[in-house]
Amino acid sequence: MENELVVQRLISDIEAQTEESLRSLRWESETQREAIITAIRKKAQEEAALYKEQELVELRSNLIQNESQAKWKVKHDLLKRRAELVDELFEEVRQDLLIFVKSQDYDTLHRDILSKLSQRDDIGNASLLVNENEIKRFEAILLTLKLEFPVLTNEQIHIGGFILVSENKRLEIDHTLDAQLQSQREWFFNHSKLVL
Repeated sequence: MENELVVQRLISDIEAQTEESLRSLRWESETQREAIITAIRKKAQEEAALYKEQELVELRSNLIQNESQAKWKVKHDLLKRRAELVDELFEEVRQDLLIFVKSQDYDTLHRDILSKLSQRDDIGNASLLVNENEIKRFEAILLTLKLEFPVLTNEQIHIGGFILVSENKRLEIDHTLDAQLQSQREWFFNHSKLVL
C-alpha cells in the first residue's frame, strides 16, 4: 500500500508538474503569440501609413498638375480671346484705311510727304513702288510736284501708300499704310501685359 501511495504521489507530482509545464507553455505560447500579433500589427500600421503618405503625395501632385493645367487653359483661352478681339479691331482699322485711301485727304497726305522727301539730298534717282491700282494716282501726284520718279507696282502693298527706293537701293523709305498698320499691331502686342 505504501507503494501505492508512493505511486499515487508520484502520479500527482507528475500531473502537477505536467500541469505547471502546460500552464508555463501556454503562457509562453500566448506571450509569443501576442508579441507576434503586436509585431505584425505594428508592421501593418507602418505599411498602411507609408501607403497613405504615398497616396497623399500622389493626390497632391495630381491636384497641383490639375491646377496648373486649369490655369494654363484659362490663360490660353484669354490669349485666344484677346487675339480674336485684336483681329477684329485691326480689321476695323484696315477697313477705315481702305475708306481713307479713296478720299482726297489721302492724295493730299501723300503729296505733302513726297514734297518733303524730294527736298532730301540723299534720294537722287529713285523709284516709287505702289499698289497696282494706284499707279495713275501717284503719277498724277508726282506730276503736280514736278517729280520724275518712275512708278512701279509692288504686290506686297494691299491697302495703300508707297515705298521710295533709291537707284542704288541703299535707301528705302516705306510710307505704306500696310507697314504702319502692321507696326501698330506689333506695338500693341509688345505692350500688352497678357503673355504666356
